[in-house]
Amino acid sequence: MSTISEILSVARALLEKPHRWTKDAYAADKNGNPIDARSEQAQCFCIMGAVQRQCDLTTEDGRATYFQALKAIAAHLPPKSTISGFNDNASHDAVLRLLDTAVSA
Repeated sequence: MSTISEILSVARALLEKPHRWTKDAYAADKNGNPIDARSEQAQCFCIMGAVQRQCDLTTEDGRATYFQALKAIAAHLPPKSTISGFNDNASHDAVLRLLDTAVSA
């Protein structure tokens, strides 16, 4: 099983290029349609979708790891922000900085 830092690092790498990042959906296909983040057709991701892609949500351990990773990200959000709200209203650079901060914490 991967560590939280490893999961966040992989999620950050997945979002590094702007065309791999999306808003208003966990993931989208090549046509911009919302799709499951673990689908092979997923082409771009929000923060939560990029993390979800690394975790097996069909198992209790996978779900626990997913929520621990989200908690690690949430610890670095501005006050009264949510991960999805931040993702959908921030710039791509701000999203990457948030993930960099969470990875290095």
